[in-house]
Order: sequence, then structure tokens, then C-alpha cells
Amino acid sequence: MRFLPAFPCQLLATILVLLSLATSGFAHRFAPVDLSPELQAYVANGGALADLCGTGDSPHSGNMADCKTCRLIGAMADDLIAETTQRISDLAPSSADDIRRHDRPVAGFSEAMLDHDANIKKFLFANMYRHYKLNRMTSKGRRVVRDLFVLLLAEPECLPTEWQLDAGPPNSEQTAQLVADYIGGMTDRFALDEHQRLFNLHSKIS
Repeated sequence: MRFLPAFPCQLLATILVLLSLATSGFAHRFAPVDLSPELQAYVANGGALADLCGTGDSPHSGNMADCKTCRLIGAMADDLIAETTQRISDLAPSSADDIRRHDRPVAGFSEAMLDHDANIKKFLFANMYRHYKLNRMTSKGRRVVRDLFVLLLAEPECLPTEWQLDAGPPNSEQTAQLVADYIGGMTDRFALDEHQRLFNLHSKIS
């Protein structure tokens, strides 16, 4: 079996790492102009946007070495690259099929980093993702979506004109699918504004 050269191995490992980080549940986010529910919960719990990388008020914008989150993710990325490179070297694949047929993922964290990652997620779930303030905002979001769906399903004539063209009768399966598509394409801000327009009697219609 032919061994892959060292450089392609490292390159392949890096590509797999980037894909893994892009699809992982743990990611460092820049602060958007419209605060996401996560950032709202962060601020509500005493967090400061100035502590986040990528914000104009951040004392370390442009100097990620001072950011604990960046250093943490850097350590995770280094571990992922090292572990993935080692696995590729051990497997010595000669084709993509060798990787597909392998009995374990080629890209992954070391056992030590997996343990650290599990502890981080356990802490975050208990203290942030399942915090009661975030749960309240999540509950509000569910009510907004449910209110919009129930109303527009029963009264598709309230949909924008271009959406009404494909709607079926009220409460029909065709209309339900259309309303689901309409709501599914909304941003958080648009959904809140649409809810305000439809349910607040003093709000402007458009």
C-alpha cells in the first residue's frame, strides 16, 4: 500500500478539521448587529459584548492572543489537526475509499480533548443553554412561530400577495406547507416584526 506524502496528509487533516469545526456545536461567534437569542442570554446574565472578539468595543479586537475563547478553540484545533494527522498516518490510505471503509472517523479529537470537550459542554448546558432566562426566550420564540402558523393557516389571505397565489383553502395541507415555508424563511427579527404587525392592534400593517 502506498503511503501518502507528509504534506498532503497534513493538508487533508487541516481540511477535515475545518469541516469538523464548521459543523460542531461548539463555535466562537462574532457579535452581530441584531443580537441573537444566545447573545441576549449572555448579556442578560451579566456578560459584556466588549468581552467578545470581533466587536468594535472589544479591548482585544485584532489581538486574538488575549482572548480566552480564541485560545481555547486554538488548542482544540491544534489537537484535532495532530490527532487527525496521526490517524491518517496510521491508516496510510491510498484512496478515498480506504477512508470511507475505515471503521472509525479519520478526523477527530484525542481522548484527552474529548474529555475536556465533554466537560465544557456539560458546564455550558447547565449554566447557559438550559439557563432559565434562555429557556424563557426560547419559549417566547415557540409562541411566536405557533401564533404565526395558526393564524396564517386559518387565514391565508393575510399572507403577502405573492404567497397567496400558491395557497390552498384555509387549514388545508397545501396551505400548511406554504405557511411552513413562509415562516421557515424568516429571520428572527422579521418573525418578531411580523408577529407584531399581525397581533398588535396598534401596530402598523406594513
